Amino acid sequence: MPHSIESIETVGGGNSVGVGCIRHTNFPDGAHFKFVKHRIDAIDTENYGLREMLNNDEIKAGKEQAMGLYKACEEYLATNTDVFA
Repeated sequence: MPHSIESIETVGGGNSVGVGCIRHTNFPDGAHFKFVKHRIDAIDTENYGLREMLNNDEIKAGKEQAMGLYKACEEYLATNTDVFA
């Protein structure tokens, strides 16, 4: 998966990774998303972990994309009942 992420930039928060900063992850052409933004809410230095939150617009877009895929599959299966019989 080394080609699944094009770049990651830290925006906001003084360009340093810390609580409250925003990380902007860019994906290559052809990926499902152009980019996502995560806000870092907490840093766990003992366990080397971050707690991040997706932007609400990205959550909504992802949900709409998933529902579109679900509806396309549902329509295909409804018209091609022999594929799952």
